[in-house]
Amino acid sequence: MTWSHSGVAHAQSDSSAVDIVITSSSNGWTKTCYVGSPQCSGGVGSNAPLGVPAMSFGITEPSAATGTSNAVAHFQMVNPNPNVYTEVLWVNTIGKSDAAHYFTRDFYEKFQPPPGTSNLEWDLYQFAEPDGVDTMLGTQCNGHNRRIQYDNHGHGWEDTKVDCRSMMDGNWHHVHQTFHRDAAGTTECSGMPCEHWDTIQIDDGSVQNLNAKLPTTRTHWHAFGAQWQIDGRPNNASRQSPAVYDLYVDSDRVTAGASAP
Repeated sequence: MTWSHSGVAHAQSDSSAVDIVITSSSNGWTKTCYVGSPQCSGGVGSNAPLGVPAMSFGITEPSAATGTSNAVAHFQMVNPNPNVYTEVLWVNTIGKSDAAHYFTRDFYEKFQPPPGTSNLEWDLYQFAEPDGVDTMLGTQCNGHNRRIQYDNHGHGWEDTKVDCRSMMDGNWHHVHQTFHRDAAGTTECSGMPCEHWDTIQIDDGSVQNLNAKLPTTRTHWHAFGAQWQIDGRPNNASRQSPAVYDLYVDSDRVTAGASAP
């Protein structure tokens, strides 16, 4: 789980209620973080991709045929580094939502990485500067053990029992996820409020109860948003013949509110 930040986020006015499809336009996509990026303090990982990672939004093809038009995003990493991880993080700043305690993420993804090992990560973050609480709700499909994993801001990835191997087969897959956090001032998790990964549903199958929690951390930042990250360790790659990672995301909807949906 990685997060790189430089300066204070430029965000909209605070509102606890958020309901937005973040892939329908380039609004809020303020940073692309990778080794050599001029937009982030530090980098992501230790190996640089080839060139500036691409991103585009509000496109129509390929589409998961969700009924929502012009809501597809394309993220691309070109990797010249064989047998080591190269990582790119794309950051969306939605605004501020300090009063929100309940969150959902609903999207369709299409991803087929080159031969090797890959991780596909998606995060929600709430930096509530008035309370000094950093709620980082990181989730990823681990391409090695093919499990859904979760992480906060620096704890380290923890396995769930949920199998995610289908998410990297190059077909469209639907994911719906729910989360919540405890009130500021509570101390149940190592003296801090807890953040909770509640449920996940893949391809409209059964709802899986994750019942996972980790402590929130401290922050001086002030923003609410979402992220995508690709980690790629290709078996074969070079500057002349790099490994290309294409991720398509359709209708990525983020909600936040002060009460349970």
